[in-house]
Amino acid sequence: LAKAAMLAGDTVRLGQLLNESHVSLRDDFEVSSAALNAIVRIAQSQPGCFGARMTGGGFGGCGVALVKPAFVRDFVEQINVQYQSETTHSPAIYVCAASNGAEVVV
Repeated sequence: LAKAAMLAGDTVRLGQLLNESHVSLRDDFEVSSAALNAIVRIAQSQPGCFGARMTGGGFGGCGVALVKPAFVRDFVEQINVQYQSETTHSPAIYVCAASNGAEVVV
């Protein structure tokens, strides 16, 4: 489903799938944590965020969010403020863009 959404450029659907995946990881597999749930919930509540989920469960992990480029600066600022306020942890936030990944270049 996620692959189909990406191939179609359907960021709204991909965001929904990210959100649903987090719920499943949190509730069905119980591999999340209070800190991960907080950062995901805060991310999901931000303007311009299509969806978010935890990744790397089992050792603390991290959150990944799909955000409209025009909203990234405010998104990062709000995550910093709200996450620190709620958890007393300082998040390490990395802004990146999707790419084709490893591939053969001819």
